[in-house]
Amino acid sequence: MKCYRIKVEGKLYEVEVEEIQGEAAQSEPARQVQPKSAPAPAAPPPKAAAPPPAPKPSAAGAGDVTAPMGGKVISIQVNKGDTVAVEDVLLTLEAMKLENEIRAQQEGTVTDILTSEGATVEAGDVLLKIG
Repeated sequence: MKCYRIKVEGKLYEVEVEEIQGEAAQSEPARQVQPKSAPAPAAPPPKAAAPPPAPKPSAAGAGDVTAPMGGKVISIQVNKGDTVAVEDVLLTLEAMKLENEIRAQQEGTVTDILTSEGATVEAGDVLLKIG
């Protein structure tokens, strides 16, 4: 039997190791042995789960263009009063270091721009309105 000191996460443990040779090593099943050191520290009491955030009221109307994800507005390619067609690029949103082009889903005229370049937006925020 050999005795070793092992340090785990800053705590020192003494363990005894028995060398098994020959047939005994193959036939004897592994067994769990309790350490000689002080018992492991008790787990901290579970933290109370934080309530989920309240859902945002959906204020998006028929012609509203909303952010599909949270991110930063890099550039706005349209101005108030511009006429847009389906699939025209309206603005570029950076999310997770990727630039995403936000495109028009309907034809119309840009009636209002509710964000600005450099603004941080969250998923579902109304970015602009098309009438």
